[in-house]
Amino acid sequence: MTHVRESLRDRAVTTLTGLATTGSNVFGARVFALKATEIPALLIFTEEEEPFDDGETMGNDYVMAMQLVVRVMVGEPTSVEDQADLILEEVQAAWGTDRRLNNLALQTRYAGRSATTYSKEGDREFGTFDIFFMVLYEVTV
Repeated sequence: MTHVRESLRDRAVTTLTGLATTGSNVFGARVFALKATEIPALLIFTEEEEPFDDGETMGNDYVMAMQLVVRVMVGEPTSVEDQADLILEEVQAAWGTDRRLNNLALQTRYAGRSATTYSKEGDREFGTFDIFFMVLYEVTV
């Protein structure tokens, strides 16, 4: 049986696939060996999780608060910051069309983004930043 976390990640991949900037370069993994032709790209994974006290949890049902991360990898041909801003705008717009991730989540909300970090490979500059979403979901244990 698939855990809800995995289903939420898979749904986030589906929701964010097909953006004008990243197209099909959307992967449900934290670490992925990307080719230059696969950038810009989105890597989707989950991080911290803890029980969320909603005052209504009863019995074996728990509401969990999880951080879902969309790692954005950007590079040429446009400037890294301009491309990063455009991808952030597209991710936020796409997320808004499926806020409950096909009803797998009780609630989601945009929780910010990290600063862009830069690296260089040869004469090519790359930038990476994370977009954070807080996801509430229910699990029976």
